[in-house]
Amino acid sequence: MDHAFHSPDTLTVPVESKKPITAYNLETNSHTFGNVKVTVTKGPMLSSQCQCSSLKTNPEEIAGGDGEQRCVFCRYEPKITLKHLPDMVFVQNRLVVAFFWGKFGIEFNAVDAVNSIRDTPTTDARVASAEVWQAARSESLKTHTTHAVQYDWTYTPHYRGTIFGQGLKVEPTDLQLDMNLLTKKDPVMFFDELQLYGDELDDNGCAELEIKIRIVESYMFILLRFYLRVDHVMVRIQDTRLFLEKDKPYMLREFSVRESSISNLPSNVSPMDASAVWQALQPQQVVVEKITFS
Repeated sequence: MDHAFHSPDTLTVPVESKKPITAYNLETNSHTFGNVKVTVTKGPMLSSQCQCSSLKTNPEEIAGGDGEQRCVFCRYEPKITLKHLPDMVFVQNRLVVAFFWGKFGIEFNAVDAVNSIRDTPTTDARVASAEVWQAARSESLKTHTTHAVQYDWTYTPHYRGTIFGQGLKVEPTDLQLDMNLLTKKDPVMFFDELQLYGDELDDNGCAELEIKIRIVESYMFILLRFYLRVDHVMVRIQDTRLFLEKDKPYMLREFSVRESSISNLPSNVSPMDASAVWQALQPQQVVVEKITFS
């Protein structure tokens, strides 16, 4: 995703636990780092309608755990408050960072991320972009009603993770992530990636929220990235970085925003390449928080 997150494609990464689960049709992947247990859960994309009628012939579609015979759609649809969903929502996908045997921690999940998207009209740059986008594509959008674009059609999340339990204290800090440490090519002990949601904006761009996690001997690093590309109009990158050094009683969470019109991108940078866009743009907003274990 950026130079602080080199891919381990050529590495053999040891995995502590990776197994498919029949209920939900899920796959889990876990690793222990000191007093922290990281669990990655992946499932298929949310269907657009109830699948309960298929439960008898396809029992793996049952969203189990409590004995209720309900499909994934029926189990998760009531939990989602956003009225206009992205085309692809992986409602069962989550990354959980649990401290001290699960007493408290932070997780990144698709449901909370989707629910953080505004479902009402905004008055900031998103509306201006929507007008340009719609005007430039009057033919392809002429079937859309005015109501259809009266929400945050960019699917920009207001989400930096979900804290659970009572053992974490979050406060502003002047501390910074150790980029020298992060860019060192240390042996990777654990790596995984997953998508929370995505949309192609009616074939006029993309809006994607993805997570990557890397654990080496001395630290754990998580990158939650939202990338928005509106063809011929704009790009936006929202990053949340979570950085935990070994044996330290706190972790750092950095939130940053980069944004540009397509016309202002350097000529050698393709808006199709989120990593290249990230490197070409300076952050317009950076917020760093210290999350202490208590």
